Amino acid sequence: MKNHRKFIVAVGLGLTLSACASSQGPVKALPPSFVDAAMEAALAETIAEECRYYRYNQAREDRIMMSYARNMARAGYTPRDLTVASANMKRDSTIQRKALTMVVERNIDPSSERSWCAAGKREKARGTNIGKYLI
Repeated sequence: MKNHRKFIVAVGLGLTLSACASSQGPVKALPPSFVDAAMEAALAETIAEECRYYRYNQAREDRIMMSYARNMARAGYTPRDLTVASANMKRDSTIQRKALTMVVERNIDPSSERSWCAAGKREKARGTNIGKYLI
């Protein structure tokens, strides 16, 4: 993959939670639904990077992630929670395994553009969240 960081550390990119006070207490774990959404977006972005026939819909990601950010702010998450949790994702073996599983389940050969393109075509045909990011 051209951009491993994008795939594994997708959470927190471009997220800002204004008007939230920083906390020095324990950091909240990111909600699983947010992690899943971020990983789907990151896989779609990787497909677009690896397959010249697709572009990534950044505007869609911005809308979805900002919606999560607003909901998380209402739920008491602070910018510090997001920053620390996002930074920890790249070292989180569970996230790394999940990222690998996402590639393996889609029969993607990381060294093959054709394989990435086929995965994108399947995701779009199935109408998945990943496919919706591909244009």
